[in-house]
Amino acid sequence: MVVAAVATAAVAAAAVAATAAVAAVAAATAAATDLPGAGHLAGPVFVFPVTRECARPRGPDRDFDHSRPSPGEDLVECFCELAIPVANLLYPAGFYLAERTLYLPSAGLVLAVGAWLRRLPREQLRPVGAALVLLGGVRSALRVPVWRDDPHVTRSILRDSPQSYVGHKRMIGLFLDRHQPALALDAARVAARLHQRDAGVYITGSVAAFAAGDPRAADSLLAGLERLCHGGCPGYYRSEAAVARAHGYPEAADSLLARMGRLPRP
Repeated sequence: MVVAAVATAAVAAAAVAATAAVAAVAAATAAATDLPGAGHLAGPVFVFPVTRECARPRGPDRDFDHSRPSPGEDLVECFCELAIPVANLLYPAGFYLAERTLYLPSAGLVLAVGAWLRRLPREQLRPVGAALVLLGGVRSALRVPVWRDDPHVTRSILRDSPQSYVGHKRMIGLFLDRHQPALALDAARVAARLHQRDAGVYITGSVAAFAAGDPRAADSLLAGLERLCHGGCPGYYRSEAAVARAHGYPEAADSLLARMGRLPRP
């Protein structure tokens, strides 16, 4: 049992990867709708009943249905159901893959693998568990250095996901921290071209544009922001102006506040 538990724990990383693959397929084929507030309502409404069903005790005296699948199949079914709310099928989640959204769906798959491993003779289980632990250790040794600092993480995102806007968005902040606003503006343009629904790209990119001496580019980016903020634009302007001033861009901060003053009153 101890060996089976160790092997099951080692499978967790592989389960997250498998969940990611399923979510990626769903995300690639999803036609997300843009309903205000849907993301806040659909997730809890859907996940809580499914989680309760997955956790419901089953046994001879607890509502056991012999027509149901085996425990392993049941847990895999729960894993698939819990992956749906983060797969951009019910509402736009704002991302395609993120490990933090895959832990709960992966739990079902891990438990299913554990149920399967228990059937193996102990002589076969030991090498399986040892191999999984070794592979997990190697993977961790290779992956942990990526999280050394923001530049390493950002380069990893750009390398692993070149078509994602997230790496380019992070580059905006990195270039601004290095006081390279022209490069930050280039990164903002790429990020805005890849994804048009992230207000942070537009507002931070506008700081880069003002700092680079390109007010026309700043106006274009802020127009993109104002298409998204739906009346809450002053909050974006004030917050980003404070950040810009704290990071050594007082002129850009003043430009943002002046632009905020010209916003139409709701």
